[in-house]
Amino acid sequence: MRIALIQMNSRVASRDENVERACGFIREAAREKPDIVVLPEFFNNEYFPQYRDSRYMDYAEADDGHTQARMKEEARRHGIYLVSTIFEIARPGLYYDTAMLISPAGKIAGKYRKVHPAALLSLEKIYSAADLLFPCFG
Repeated sequence: MRIALIQMNSRVASRDENVERACGFIREAAREKPDIVVLPEFFNNEYFPQYRDSRYMDYAEADDGHTQARMKEEARRHGIYLVSTIFEIARPGLYYDTAMLISPAGKIAGKYRKVHPAALLSLEKIYSAADLLFPCFG
C-alpha cells in the first residue's frame, strides 16, 4: 500500500484558498500513484482549537459542505482514497472533529469522530462533543 501524507500551513480565515491549495497538493501526490492520501487535521482553516473564541464555531461544515465536496471530487478524479478532517456540524449545536475516509468513487466510506481527552487544560473539547469511535459506513 502506498500512502501520501500532506503537510501544509493553512491561512487564517481563508477556507476556499486553503481547500484549493490542498487540491494542488493532492494532484501532486497523485502523480506518485498512492492508494491513500492523508490531509492534516483542519487543513481548510487554521488550527483554531488552541484558542477560546466562539467565532470559530462558524468554521463548522456538514459532511456535504464545500470542503468535502471538493475532496470527494479530487478522490474521484485521481481514483484514490482520501482522509479529510474537518470541524463538522452534525446538527445545530452538535460539532465534531471528524476524519472522513473518502473512497475513489467520491463517497464517504467511513468517519471517525475524535475522542477528546479529559485534560483540564485542553481547549479542544470545548468545540466538539466527546464521542466514541463512530464508524459510519455507507
